[in-house]
Amino acid sequence: MKKIFVLLAISILGLHVKSQNLSLKSYPIVGEDFPEHNFPEFTNYPTRFANTKDFLGKWLILDVWGYSCSACIASFPRMDSLAAKFKDSVQVIMVGATNPGYGNVKKITATTKNLYKHLEEVYHLKFTVAYDSTFFVKYNVGALPQIFVINPEGKIVAKTVHIDDAQVIQLLHGKTPEFEKSFSKDETKASNYKSELPLLTSGRSANGGNDTSYIYRSMLVPYSDEMPYGKTIDLRKATSFQPENGKLEIFQCRIPSLYRLAYFGLDNWDTWNKEFYAKKSKDLILRFKDSSSLQEKIKNNVEYAYSLQLPKGKRNIADYMIAMQTDLGRVFNCKARIQNEYATVLKLETEDKKKVDKHISDSNLTPDIINDYDHILFINQKMDIICGVLTNALHLDYPLINDAGIDNNLTLNIKANMFNLEEVYRALSKLGFKITKTMVEMQTIVLTD
Repeated sequence: MKKIFVLLAISILGLHVKSQNLSLKSYPIVGEDFPEHNFPEFTNYPTRFANTKDFLGKWLILDVWGYSCSACIASFPRMDSLAAKFKDSVQVIMVGATNPGYGNVKKITATTKNLYKHLEEVYHLKFTVAYDSTFFVKYNVGALPQIFVINPEGKIVAKTVHIDDAQVIQLLHGKTPEFEKSFSKDETKASNYKSELPLLTSGRSANGGNDTSYIYRSMLVPYSDEMPYGKTIDLRKATSFQPENGKLEIFQCRIPSLYRLAYFGLDNWDTWNKEFYAKKSKDLILRFKDSSSLQEKIKNNVEYAYSLQLPKGKRNIADYMIAMQTDLGRVFNCKARIQNEYATVLKLETEDKKKVDKHISDSNLTPDIINDYDHILFINQKMDIICGVLTNALHLDYPLINDAGIDNNLTLNIKANMFNLEEVYRALSKLGFKITKTMVEMQTIVLTD
């Protein structure tokens, strides 16, 4: 059986860095050789140094991660299991990006190494780790996660966001698994897509006339990599689409998002949106007889592109929403309505007021938030801000509501691994708080026959 070398390159979310040239392009390209690269420092590997050419003739997994990347950290146990399962044919290397093109390199290097040491103890990790100060910038790493799959001849066969046991097995048997595509930072996605034209039109003569000569059109099609990236659409804001010509186009959109846009006018929201957060549920409730097909699509995160063009005089928010509602009802063969339903939420509550009172802030302190993997320091902050930052930092499955009953600003230092909820809960308890799970009524989209 052939040995496998898969190169996973993972970036730091939201970072923008200056790239170096790689032959004619500034990023690795599928079908081309991956450039020769030296890895300067290893943990859990027979030698301290290695070069990509040392792995020619086999496949390998190189997972380049950053200390601020929660998706990277979440993948550690899975990647460790994969490394152990295929240890005779797969070499896994997790590359810590110690210089992602920003900040103090010395501090980032120390933070990266300290975080891995902590996670190694928590998860009993055995996979190989490399610390690298050049990979992130040199190879134009983009958004998290990014994976390069390199064959035994050194060619890139895929750039993706995820790899699992089943895909490795297919590679071992000489097959080409289906990977979700990812793109380098400077790599243009859908470069041939013309935004001035409606989806799947060319502006040329077609069967019976020009293929853009219609007055009204709606279209729902599977999303493809030839289309642009998706973005949040807010029908209440004309800047998020093109109401001047009646065109609304949505890309990379899943079924719950389509319904949220059609019935709430907004496809996604976060903790800072007080009009929606913890008042409107992002989940769909399915209450019709044959919902298995739709449930399967939702479970598998099937993505769509939707194009809608309305005639003049029919281009206000209500017109777009009604048209979308009609289309979704026809496509998925069900009715939808908004009604109050109980949904699960988390509440941040005061557990020990005496402890909490000790953290009432000096009003002269300059408000600040210092967020790191092993602590969050809130200086002179309101409870609503503390709740919102915790929601984003902890990537909670449910909305977190401020129910602490504290009007004063607080200065809190939550000392815990932000990737470990149990540690965070214990740290909050020491400060006089607790997080409890409960049910509250929220506006919810319910699908029926």
